[in-house]
Amino acid sequence: MVTAIGHIEFLSDQLDLSVEIRLKSAEIICEAFYSGTTDGRCLETIAACGTSLGAQQDNSPVPDTRLRGLLDVRRKEYNSCLKAIQSDVGVSMSPRVPVDYLPFLTSELNLGPDHVTQAKSILELDEIHANSVGKNPVGVAGSAVYITQDSSKQYTQRVIADTGGVSVETIRKRTKEIRKVKNYDEQD
Repeated sequence: MVTAIGHIEFLSDQLDLSVEIRLKSAEIICEAFYSGTTDGRCLETIAACGTSLGAQQDNSPVPDTRLRGLLDVRRKEYNSCLKAIQSDVGVSMSPRVPVDYLPFLTSELNLGPDHVTQAKSILELDEIHANSVGKNPVGVAGSAVYITQDSSKQYTQRVIADTGGVSVETIRKRTKEIRKVKNYDEQD
């Protein structure tokens, strides 16, 4: 268990997560340990799942691909562990929408509150919201962040994709879709 908490600290340091998220994550894996959910499971996977759930409870979700990537956890193992912890510990996760990931992305990219406001205004348009159903919310949020940059394009699509743990093609496609809806001129 101490090792799993050490992994939570590692993830939190790498992603600059708050103390509140760290504590919630540790509480979740402690409950999972006492319920027997962690038996036979990889500690890195448990830590990634606990951190994901702790961040969700704090309304500061972190892309799963970033958590898994930092600890080299396979998706199937992660998803199985996440479901088990949710079931055994009684932690629920509501479906996430693109706007939920704006704080993470803008924080990681050191962008100011203006970017959050501008990106949020794009994502809250009914047509954008309707078109994003079933698509990776991190990719849609990353595209809104990309579009709201000033003309200097401080961050490339690759940097934003890497930050969100999605492919460049995802950012490119979602950017094209948003620009089509918003009638932006293609600049890329």
